Amino acid sequence: MRAGYRGAVGGLFAIIVATLPATIVEGQVPNVLLVGPAGTAGAQYTSIQAAVNAASPGDWILVAPGVYHEKGQDGPTDSQTAGVFITKPDIHLRGMDRNGVIVDGTNLSPSQPAGTAPAGSPACPTADAAQDLGPTIGGHHVGRNGVEAYKTTGVHVENMTVCNFLSANGSHTGNEVWWNAGDGSGMSMPMAAFGGYLTGTSTYFKDSGSAQAMYGIFTSNIAADPARGTSLIDYTYANNMSDSAYYIGACPDCNIILRHAHAQNAALGYSGTNGSGRLIIENGEWDHLHAGIAPNTLNNDDAPSPQTGICPAGVTSTQAGAPTDHCFIVRNNYVHDNNNPDNPGSGIASAAPVGIGILMSGTQYDVVINNLVTNNGSWGVIPLDYPDTETSPTAGTPADCAGGTGMSGACLYSSGNNYILNNVFSSNGANGNTTNGDIANEQLLTDLVSPGKNCFAGNTSLDVGGLKEFPPTGPTGLQETSCTVGNFDTGLAASQLICASGIITAVTGLPITCSQLAPANTFTYPTRNVNDANCAKVAPGSVATPANGEDPACIMTLAATMAQAALQPKMDPCVGPPPSAYCPAAATLNSETSLPNTAAGPSLAPLGVIVVGVVALSLAIRRRRRAA
Repeated sequence: MRAGYRGAVGGLFAIIVATLPATIVEGQVPNVLLVGPAGTAGAQYTSIQAAVNAASPGDWILVAPGVYHEKGQDGPTDSQTAGVFITKPDIHLRGMDRNGVIVDGTNLSPSQPAGTAPAGSPACPTADAAQDLGPTIGGHHVGRNGVEAYKTTGVHVENMTVCNFLSANGSHTGNEVWWNAGDGSGMSMPMAAFGGYLTGTSTYFKDSGSAQAMYGIFTSNIAADPARGTSLIDYTYANNMSDSAYYIGACPDCNIILRHAHAQNAALGYSGTNGSGRLIIENGEWDHLHAGIAPNTLNNDDAPSPQTGICPAGVTSTQAGAPTDHCFIVRNNYVHDNNNPDNPGSGIASAAPVGIGILMSGTQYDVVINNLVTNNGSWGVIPLDYPDTETSPTAGTPADCAGGTGMSGACLYSSGNNYILNNVFSSNGANGNTTNGDIANEQLLTDLVSPGKNCFAGNTSLDVGGLKEFPPTGPTGLQETSCTVGNFDTGLAASQLICASGIITAVTGLPITCSQLAPANTFTYPTRNVNDANCAKVAPGSVATPANGEDPACIMTLAATMAQAALQPKMDPCVGPPPSAYCPAAATLNSETSLPNTAAGPSLAPLGVIVVGVVALSLAIRRRRRAA
C-alpha cells in the first residue's frame, strides 16, 4: 500500500527540503571527533559519550557503524539519566549510516568491547535479561533515556537508530531521542532542536506495568531561540512506543516543524500535551496506531494548559485558507489504517480510542488542512471536549486546571475555534457505529465555555455518497463555511469514544460492555487480541511478545523497523562537517540531502495542495485495482 504512495510523491517530498549551512559558533573553528568500534581506521573514541565529553560547543561528532551500548549518565534525577547525555550547545552528533549506527539501551555483555556487538549477538535483543532497568533512585530502578540534549540549545542528532531505552516505575525515562528543556517544571527555556534521519524503536514489551519504551522522538518545554531559528525534526521514523512515537509538548510557543515523520505501531503517533503556538506537522505518514495525530490538553506537569494554536504576539500565520492568528498547523499528511488495538501501551495514551486518524482532545485554535485521511475505522477527524481527572502539581507550575473549567472530580477543557479544512477522506468509519465516519464533532458545552465553534469547510470524500459526518450535513451540519452556526454532539459520540477506548474495563477491571453503557445502541470497536496470526494483520512486520505478562503486545521486529526507515531518503553524512578521516574534503561536494538549520521565524507557508491532490488520485487508482 505505502510503496505506491511513496512512488507517486516520494521524489516530490525529497526535493522540498532546503539545504542551508549548519550552525557554527562565532569565533570558533569546529573540531571533528571520530567514534568507532575498536580498530576502526581514524577513530579516536570507542564511546559516543566519551566524544561528547571531549567536545566543545560547535564541534562535530561522527560515528562509524557499530552497536553502542551507552550508559553515559546516571543523573541525580530520572530525567537526567541517559545513554548519551549532551549539555553543551551546538553539538552535531551524526551517524555515518542510519541503520548501521545503533545506540542500544540493552545491557552490555561483559566480553563485549565498546562499540561492537558480540559475535552472533543481534542488536536490540528482546530477552528480559538483556534489558537495562537503569540506576536506582529513591530505592527504585528508573530506567534510562537514549540520546538526550539537556537544557542546552542548538544540538543536532542525526542519521542513527536508537533502541530499547526503557522507563521503569513511572519515571521520566524511556525516551529514545529527547531534547529536554526542563521536563515537569512547568516552564520553558530557549532551546532549538534539530534532528533528522533518525529511527526510534524498541523490540521489548512485557506488560503495561513493567519497564517499557515510552516515546520515540521527544521534545519538552522548549521555547523559541531567536539566535538559531525554528527547530526542525525531519525524515524520521518511530514505532513500538507505549505512549507515542512522537511528542512535542509543554511549550507555549514551540516554534518547531515536524516534517516527514513516519509513525507506526504505538498507542499514539503524535501526542502534544499543551504543545502550543508555532508548531507545524507536515508531510508525514501515520498508520497502524490507536490514533494517528493527537494534539491534546491535559491538567498535569506538562504545563501550561490549555493546548492552543494562537500565534505569539507579533507573529502572523500565512497558512492559506486559515485565520492569520492560528499557528498550529497539521497539513499534507497521510493518515491511514489506524485500527490497531494490539500495540504497546500504558497510562492515559493506551486508553486512546482505537480507529482514529486525527484526535483533537480539548484543543483550541488549531488548523487541520490538506491531509489525506483514509481507512480509519472509527473517525477520520474528531475534535472533542475533554474532562481530565488529573491534578496539576502546584509547585513551580501554573494553577491547577489553568485554562479549563473545574467540575466535580475533573477539569473540563473545551474544544473550540479549530479549523478542519480542505482534507480528503476515504473509507473511514468501517466500524459502523452511529457516529463513525469521516468527521465528527463532540462539543457538549460549547455555548457555555468554548472559545468558539469548530469550523469544518471544504472537506471532500473519494467515497460514493460523499462525506460521512456526525452530526449529518444540513442547514445546521458540520460543513458550515461561515463557522458561525453548527449542530453539536448530543452525547452519543462521547459514549462511543469511551467504548472505543476500552477505558471502563481498564480502570474498573469490570467487564462492562458498550451495549451496557448505552443499551439503545450496539457498539463495535476493535479489542485487544494479541497472537502471532493477528499481529501480522495489525502492524506490518510485527510478532507477538511472549505471553510472560498480563498484557502482551504486537511488536515490529528490528528488521521490519529498518526496512521502513530505509524507505525514507538517505542522508549524505559528509555534507556539513569539516574534512576528517571519515569524510575527505572532496566528499562534501556531493550533497543532495542534508538536515538544515532553518531561518529565524515561522515557516508557515503551505507546501501546496498539489501534494494532497497527487496522493488522492494515486489512492483512488489503487483502490479500484484492489476492489476485488
